[in-house]
Amino acid sequence: MTTAARNGNRAKRRLARKLASLTPDQLRRINPEVFARLGPQGLLLFAALSKNIRDVASTPAPAKVKQTRSGLENVKRSWHFAHPLLKCLAVTALCGVIGVITEHLSHPLLETIGGRRTEVVARWPVCARLDFVERDRVYRASSGQLTIDRVVALTGLTPDVVVAANPHLDFRLALPPGSLVVIPNSHP
Repeated sequence: MTTAARNGNRAKRRLARKLASLTPDQLRRINPEVFARLGPQGLLLFAALSKNIRDVASTPAPAKVKQTRSGLENVKRSWHFAHPLLKCLAVTALCGVIGVITEHLSHPLLETIGGRRTEVVARWPVCARLDFVERDRVYRASSGQLTIDRVVALTGLTPDVVVAANPHLDFRLALPPGSLVVIPNSHP
């Protein structure tokens, strides 16, 4: 009985050594019953002898640390994954806002840098364009297409007020370039 047990143990060791010399691909093709014949001690011996098993042994994964992102990183990530149409609309709106601010701030800055002084005609300052804001000023017509209807539409004044303030002009025809149009307050 001792001899039989000894022979059985030797056979398990030989089998474990033979299995330990196989590659992982070859081990996959081995019938699982062969591993069952090794028994618990034979499996331990197989694991100890096998280089492939030691190389394949899983390393414990590091615990995941929850990363906290700063506000700028969140904005960058959101921008990266945003829909292209949304990005286009956002950039367009931003460019519009920058354009309006630049246009608003550029006139005084250009006058300061360029040294331009406001032109004055007969104690009336000359305005650069016709609009609803400029009052008590003179506008110099830059084209031959300015009519009373256009002046009224751009300034919001009534035709009677415009004609009363400009007796020197004939509003039946388009005004010639260089004509000076007085833009009064709403009271003549």
